[in-house]
Amino acid sequence: MAYPISKSLSFFSSLALQQPVWHRFVMHAMAKEDAQLIAETLNASGFDAVKYYCFANWFLPVTYANFDDYLQQRPSIVMNTVRRKSLAFEKLSGSKVTIYSQAAELDQAAKDYAEVYAASWKQNEAYPEFMSDLFRLTAGQEGLRLAIAYIGEEPVASQFWIVADQTAYIYKLAYKEQYKALGIGTVLTAMMMKHVMEIDQVKLVDYLTGDDAYKRDWMTHRRERWGVVAFNTSTLIGRIQYYLECIKNSLKGSFREKQLEAD
Repeated sequence: MAYPISKSLSFFSSLALQQPVWHRFVMHAMAKEDAQLIAETLNASGFDAVKYYCFANWFLPVTYANFDDYLQQRPSIVMNTVRRKSLAFEKLSGSKVTIYSQAAELDQAAKDYAEVYAASWKQNEAYPEFMSDLFRLTAGQEGLRLAIAYIGEEPVASQFWIVADQTAYIYKLAYKEQYKALGIGTVLTAMMMKHVMEIDQVKLVDYLTGDDAYKRDWMTHRRERWGVVAFNTSTLIGRIQYYLECIKNSLKGSFREKQLEAD
């Protein structure tokens, strides 16, 4: 763990004395073994705590000499799809991919990204300006990798990755629905993977949250992120919430076990 467990106990001991009275405290997205240790320690120390599953995280330790070496070690169906879709895209008149990384390039790039996103299957952003501001923030820290595929002057697909601490985080993917059959998302992922491996020389590629099947095509490792909810069962609301959380986790656990068995 990044900090001694005693700090957690000290924190919750102080929290128990706070006013107004609290009912529950949520800790989210940590390594499963850390969540287990925190929950066990809190329970043994008189606090009622429950750990819960947050999400799966697929990732790729980069141990390859280059992108071609990496691609050779992927399943044959992935390797063949990448080559076939990349060749087909290159043959389209006016096709190109631009990877933006500088703030000076972002005025048009952000508009192109927004156009792709608006015509994709994704839900509209709750805060549209958030993404353009995030582009500029990451560009200012040399972490922006915004890939946009064009056919002629039209942007048709985009991917936004963030590079930091020798890790490439795959954050946003989108393509226009009418171009779905072209598999441009596969083309962009391959080009971005090559870029972060050979130019940025990252040590890890992280697909962040989600157990989507396509992530298994590109990544090699899976881990789970768990959380802990601590309850103040000295209050009626806290006690009710604690019992409800126990029931909910029991039902979720049974459902996940059945899913894993089915896989």
